[in-house]
Amino acid sequence: MILLLIAWLAWLLIGVVVGAGVHIAAHTRQRMLNALIVGVLGAFVGGVFVDLLTIPAVIDLNLWSIVGALIGALAASLALWIVNRRQITAIAPVDVRLVVDPITPDDTHDNFSLKLGHRRISLAVPLIAIALLPLLSLAALWLRLPSISSVPPAFGTVASYSNAYGQLDYLVYQPSNTPSESGLPVVVLLHGCTQDPPTLEASSAMRTIADANSFILVYPQQNFIASPHRCWNWYDQRNQQRDSGEPSLIAGIVGQVQQDYSTDPRRVYVGGLSSGGAMTSILGSCYPDVFAAAAVLSGMAYESSTSVFQAIAAPLQGNQVPPDIAGRDAYQCAGEPDRLMPVFVLHGAADTVVIPRNGDDTIEQFAQMNDHIDDGADNDSITAQPTSTVTEQVPDGHAYTVENYEVDGQLVMQRYSVEGMWHMWSGGTGILPLSDPKSPNASQLIWDFFQRHTLN
Repeated sequence: MILLLIAWLAWLLIGVVVGAGVHIAAHTRQRMLNALIVGVLGAFVGGVFVDLLTIPAVIDLNLWSIVGALIGALAASLALWIVNRRQITAIAPVDVRLVVDPITPDDTHDNFSLKLGHRRISLAVPLIAIALLPLLSLAALWLRLPSISSVPPAFGTVASYSNAYGQLDYLVYQPSNTPSESGLPVVVLLHGCTQDPPTLEASSAMRTIADANSFILVYPQQNFIASPHRCWNWYDQRNQQRDSGEPSLIAGIVGQVQQDYSTDPRRVYVGGLSSGGAMTSILGSCYPDVFAAAAVLSGMAYESSTSVFQAIAAPLQGNQVPPDIAGRDAYQCAGEPDRLMPVFVLHGAADTVVIPRNGDDTIEQFAQMNDHIDDGADNDSITAQPTSTVTEQVPDGHAYTVENYEVDGQLVMQRYSVEGMWHMWSGGTGILPLSDPKSPNASQLIWDFFQRHTLN
């Protein structure tokens, strides 16, 4: 929520600066206050409009909304100037270099109205609009991504889990052809920003894989209060610790599912896309005794950032905390385990929302974590150097590179880099813009990787 407040503050500042700039550059004799209010109103209209377009992001502050605010402020400020300038031309056909705006008694004495050509409106109107726009934006986000507990489930069963750190709803899907008494694997999938469980299923078609392989699917949904865009708050240090924040809620959901269903505790896995991928890195780093393997798709490494301001930079620059340090911290967060943590990483080479370097950083971070786990020392017994690399091609689709990282003959880490793929699910249903039909099927690849690993 704090990043959304920062976005609103940024829109406000943009409106003030643009409104003042246009006012000064036009040499208008309108009151500066009028120009500022119109600039701010335009900025909020532009920012809210872009914010509701569901442009992919990994935090509540979408940088494209800043661009929208700038365009909106410029458009509104220039429109105000043009409207009032036309009035001048009609009233006083003289050299406009000398007369920019006619001065009337109202201009100098009426401090509570905004002049638009021949008309004046109360300043309360644009001020109320500025105050209402963020609230209308929140309402629109809620209506577009309602809590799954407030609407009939698209599939599966809706449940809820809460602890001292909050509350999360989640969807559980169990294939109908599975014996209720058998211990089934569990796959937890985390959606990205501006998504919810049905949206992620619509892109991944993971239920098809679950039906074919008899495992339970669990789709947690981020709480609206924690993030109006339903982003997982991976940058918050409270969420980068074991038994704290959002990771504790997701781990608690796993425990509750294990109580309510017949599951195999040795075969619990977690995966996620975008901000869900970043949260997956945290869960894989801090809960290797709960999750047998993790899959990070278009996400980021553990401790990719540790503040809201680093969170703005990390998707576009890579880890703000060096992966070696993050890997050591992950080892400590997990309680210095003695079992290597398997991780699958997939990233689009054309991703501009979370640049591919974040995929590199994720592999490096888990390699460093596993280096510590291997023998308790940072001695490069496990490194981020692949043991084998192959390049393949989707028929009539994208080429992709597969890097395998084996330890004593066991595939511990695997990375897919897909040429030409942007920030979306790879393969899956192939429905644009949710997923890329020309990319390898990440849903099947994830399960193929997961099947290799169980908790000892």
